[in-house]
Amino acid sequence: DPSYNIPNAPPEIGLATHRRAVRAAFAAWDAVAGADIDFEEVNDNGDIPVQYLGNWPREFGEFAAGITNTARRGGRIVSARISLNGQHFDWSTDGTVGTSDVQGVITHEVGHAIGLGHSFYREATMYWTGDAGDDLSMRTLAPDDVRGIRFLYGAGGEGRVCDTCIDDDDCAAGGICLNLEPNRSFCGEPCQNGRCPDNAACFELRSGGTQCAPIARVCSDEGVGEFADGDYCFGSNQ
Repeated sequence: DPSYNIPNAPPEIGLATHRRAVRAAFAAWDAVAGADIDFEEVNDNGDIPVQYLGNWPREFGEFAAGITNTARRGGRIVSARISLNGQHFDWSTDGTVGTSDVQGVITHEVGHAIGLGHSFYREATMYWTGDAGDDLSMRTLAPDDVRGIRFLYGAGGEGRVCDTCIDDDDCAAGGICLNLEPNRSFCGEPCQNGRCPDNAACFELRSGGTQCAPIARVCSDEGVGEFADGDYCFGSNQ
């Protein structure tokens, strides 16, 4: 089970308050039933150090509140480092206007540290971006976040439209693992009398039957979809 340590903190918060917020972020993932992962806090040399950087590396990008760098061996994450941007962001734990929320941002970054990518569901903690104040809501995991960690560390079998899959067993009952993008597959789900979730449509499969899939026929922002500029991109309300 991965360990983590908290060597420093934003000066405007203080180490004790900061540590409580970081612990709560890890606890959110720890609490997911059906996911076999447990975090342990250590004094130093953890698998996942959580550091505050007053001098933010240019290559991280000034608009990133936090970033997670992972080290992999044999395709598996063996360690990760979470960094908070102290040069371009002010931090709090109480929702102070104009600040970023430590617990919410760290909850998102812990998701990356354990292998999750960005979600295509706007309400998810792992959604790729947010507006000012959204980081408070990131403290609480959404159903898509829960499905994600269970896919990686549990039995899986709950995948909905655009959840990553390896085979049909990773998708909820009746869902089919669809090869929508090169080298990447995502779950569909059964059409309900021709009806599908928002921004998805009922498609006829070459092999027979039907499945709900995104209208653009891709799930990620890396996919080349069948849509024009300005059309809906899955997971966005824009």
